[in-house]
Amino acid sequence: MLRYAKLRKYEEWLRAEGYQPSTVEVTLRHLYTVNEQCGQTLFNACPMPVAPYRIPHVRRYLRYVALTRRNPLGRIFVAEMKRQGIEASSEIRKQGQRTKQNLTKSQWSELRKLLRAGDNTSKLLLAYMLSPYRISEFLDMEVRLVSEEDITDHVSRKWLHATNLAAPKSKRTRKLYELLCPTKRCAYSRLRRTLREAGEKLKVPADLDTLYKSYHALEDAA
Repeated sequence: MLRYAKLRKYEEWLRAEGYQPSTVEVTLRHLYTVNEQCGQTLFNACPMPVAPYRIPHVRRYLRYVALTRRNPLGRIFVAEMKRQGIEASSEIRKQGQRTKQNLTKSQWSELRKLLRAGDNTSKLLLAYMLSPYRISEFLDMEVRLVSEEDITDHVSRKWLHATNLAAPKSKRTRKLYELLCPTKRCAYSRLRRTLREAGEKLKVPADLDTLYKSYHALEDAA
């Protein structure tokens, strides 16, 4: 990752914090993009606010700066992020036993097949399964901006973009959660309920965090 050379120490810190290699790669990619857009000239280099789905990656970096006193992207970048109201994450990564195990490759495939044949809630859940993000980050993404790095499944991306193009122009900037509900909380509840029902049908115990963990575990094992 030559283009991320200045972030080598940050990458090492992320790994030491327990993030999966694939998560580290995505984090660096988003941070690099934001820095290219906003980190060059104070207050006038950002053509638009940082996209909501990139904000958690920026907050994670600001936490690194606060904890280590290192700042490889420089004071201009940090100043611009603070000007946009983005603050350091207060995340505490819990250590200890998890209540659910990661899905096996076979369980993962069975769940994918079931969700593929389901309704829109199932299809959005499938898209989340094939995304490197936690559920909060995922639901905050704009439908029209979803790319291959955000959702690896081509069929899911095609469905999302077709759904968005079929909507009135005034709704084409909506976020993923708005495909199901007017609020993020409502969409989260519907996805969680659909996953619970699918898990019961397949006898696969899983929650939304299990899907996130399983995605990265299976990616690392590939």
